[in-house]
Amino acid sequence: MENHSLTPLGEKTASYTVPGNLITKPGKYRLAFRMRSRAEPIYFMRFVGSTREMEQRMNERMVSFKAYAVEVDVK
Repeated sequence: MENHSLTPLGEKTASYTVPGNLITKPGKYRLAFRMRSRAEPIYFMRFVGSTREMEQRMNERMVSFKAYAVEVDVK
């Protein structure tokens, strides 16, 4: 999982494609994206001697942020 994470203040560009056969009808389509924070890996928390309560509190703080949506008008 660490290999897919961003470093602090890091950037990553991702390219996505949508197969044409999925948007065959005219109209507006909405593509939504979001980034999520994640907790430290549980093996690390246990390695540093965290308590069950500490693990629970860390999981409660995971948040979704940077929600972004794009509308595409197909004619």
